[in-house]
Amino acid sequence: MGYHYDFGDDWMHQLKLEKIQAEAQPLQILKAVNACSPEDCGGPWGYAEILEILAKKRKTKADRERLEGMDPDFHPESIDLAELKEALQDLSNTWQPKKPRAAKSKTSAQAKTTGQKKILSIAQSETNKPK
Repeated sequence: MGYHYDFGDDWMHQLKLEKIQAEAQPLQILKAVNACSPEDCGGPWGYAEILEILAKKRKTKADRERLEGMDPDFHPESIDLAELKEALQDLSNTWQPKKPRAAKSKTSAQAKTTGQKKILSIAQSETNKPK
């Protein structure tokens, strides 16, 4: 399943449902690599450019201008696992999976129709009786 996160910067994410479990399991982080890209960095291409600039030992004036407005403490390889776990815990406290619906034997419309047919059938048999 595709998820288009930011139409302006064209971030596309691919999500894969691996399995549906009958019982709700606590949400957990299986693997976390690198920090999220900064907001409004120019999409995947802009972020790639920022990564190239950050990797340089000597930055040009244009490089410094490109990084203006970014958090000076941003490090692309750092990740705050405790913060991620806390956010995931908050999400799991607010989101609960739907319980499976029980199968219905007949809908109320089907039951009404069936009942009406029985009444009609009885009425017809009463009118067809010899007098």
